[in-house]
Amino acid sequence: MAEPAPEVLPWSLEDSAVVLKVRWWTDSQRTSAVHTRARVILALYETAKSHGIDLPFPTQVLLFHDQTEETDGDRTRQREGWPPGDRPPRPRPALSGRGASGA
Repeated sequence: MAEPAPEVLPWSLEDSAVVLKVRWWTDSQRTSAVHTRARVILALYETAKSHGIDLPFPTQVLLFHDQTEETDGDRTRQREGWPPGDRPPRPRPALSGRGASGA
């Protein structure tokens, strides 16, 4: 619906995104609301694309440890391990039997 006019509000600044809140009015029938939402999302996408705005996408960094190194398992000697001079925390003792009481 034209009145009140749709609006786009900057809502928050995230690590790699500006979150926008988009508000508009539409007919209250379920099918109308669903189709209107789809048109709004497509219009936002096309507008961003036409103005050279890249849409964010999730990224991950995967670090692979060389399992063949002599130092594998010795966190004090691994390049990716603990800072020099620090010792890794001691492992917790394994629970025996069922539950924490061992019963």
